Amino acid sequence: MGLPDAAGLPKAENTGEEIFGAIVEGFTGSGLLCWGGNFLLTGRAANSASGILDSIIGSFASEPAAQMTSNAGAELGALAAKKAGLGTIGAMILSVLGSVAGGKVAPGESPSVAASVENTAETLASKEEAAARAVEGAAAEAKTARTVEDAITGEAAAAKSAKSIAPKPDEFALTPGSVAQAVEKSPYTKHAGQVLEVEAKELGWSQTTVSYNKSRPLPDGKKIEYTYDDIKDNLYNNGWPKGDPDEVIDVVIMPPDGKLTSIDNSRLTAIHELGGVDKHGRPIKPEVRIRRPDEKLSVKDKRRFTKAEKGIFPETWGEATRGRIRSQNRQIPGQENRLEQPPRVTNRPK
Repeated sequence: MGLPDAAGLPKAENTGEEIFGAIVEGFTGSGLLCWGGNFLLTGRAANSASGILDSIIGSFASEPAAQMTSNAGAELGALAAKKAGLGTIGAMILSVLGSVAGGKVAPGESPSVAASVENTAETLASKEEAAARAVEGAAAEAKTARTVEDAITGEAAAAKSAKSIAPKPDEFALTPGSVAQAVEKSPYTKHAGQVLEVEAKELGWSQTTVSYNKSRPLPDGKKIEYTYDDIKDNLYNNGWPKGDPDEVIDVVIMPPDGKLTSIDNSRLTAIHELGGVDKHGRPIKPEVRIRRPDEKLSVKDKRRFTKAEKGIFPETWGEATRGRIRSQNRQIPGQENRLEQPPRVTNRPK
């Protein structure tokens, strides 16, 4: 015969009336209290439960020590846990409790057993509640950690993206440092402001195209019309017109290496097309005026090099040269301050 029958438990008609259900309801906080070894339960099974509990305790206390075995106690604890839905851990705890009570109880100790049951149940419920809070806290922390991690990842990705699209430092920028470096490196710095005869191959261009049709203003306000071929033919037949101030071209010492960039491009291009020599095979050496990149422009030259529609308002010869290169339709990376290829002649007759 099982322990519930030995204790005289009535057969439950439904789950709500099962005696162990009532006991477990006490374990989980529905109202089990102990005063002097008597259990008072609140809830739907209170009346029947109190009498049955007295009977259980009586069985523990009045029978000889060996009559209430630890196995029977374990059975009672496990059944109570199952009815309460405490799960595997709860069943293990109550089974052990029942085993101890069934094997250790002695006459006169029933109140202590009841108190032990109550205290253990309350402890279990408290720990389950604490565990639930810990789980919730851990979930919240995990969520926060994921949020922080996502934020860090997002910031890292944004930083990486920004780095990938950010422009590289412009080594050709006309900063005081770059200008000073160019001036220091250039062998022409000592000739700044002077007119020199130089090799055409030492000069770079500042335009990607030059116009075939040209004009030059005269002192009386009129213009003289000529073409690119006129320039080329004159150089081929006569070489460079030395000593003519109107034919001197401005060249600028430019960062980062201090090489010379020509402001005038048409005559330099014509020399390139002629292979650098006249009809007699003599080198065509242009006469140039050396300009430092930080040399201030005259009012006349400011007007000449200003390109308001492109936001170019130069103050120095270096800015004028860079602005002229920037205003071209075709930009060449690495040649921001000096173009290495001769420009194309536009509108040239076929």
